[in-house]
Parts: sequence; C-alpha cells; structure tokens
Amino acid sequence: PIIFPFDNSHRLHKPFAFVSLVSVTDALGRVVMTSELNNRTSMNFNTSNWANGMYLLSVQSATYKESKMIQIRK
Repeated sequence: PIIFPFDNSHRLHKPFAFVSLVSVTDALGRVVMTSELNNRTSMNFNTSNWANGMYLLSVQSATYKESKMIQIRK
C-alpha cells in the first residue's frame, strides 16, 4: 500500500488490497480511529479535528500487516 499526502481538506487517501481493518493511534498510543473496510479498496480519513503531531497508521488483514508514521501539520 501507498500513503498519499494530505490535501488541503486534511484528508488522507489510502489505497488498500484485501485489507480488513485500519487503525490510527497518536504518539501516546491512544486510538484516534478504527474502521473496517468491508470490501472497499480505499477510504478517506478526515483529519481536520486531529491535533498536530505524529500518528501511526496501521492496515491489516488475515495475512498482511503494515504500519506507517504520518504527520499532521496544519
């Protein structure tokens, strides 16, 4: 998967392949959001109400897991 940069609407577009769960945690380990994809191949995250800082974006399925750090700067 590829993480696309944020656009002016503070949304993150993330293409997925066979991913069932997406989660984002902040630098303190608090869960900011989780979502199940239910056969979708992409989703948008509205980050406009998130504080500036580093977040861990994790995507996983039964056979795949990947995590990437993302930074929110407004």
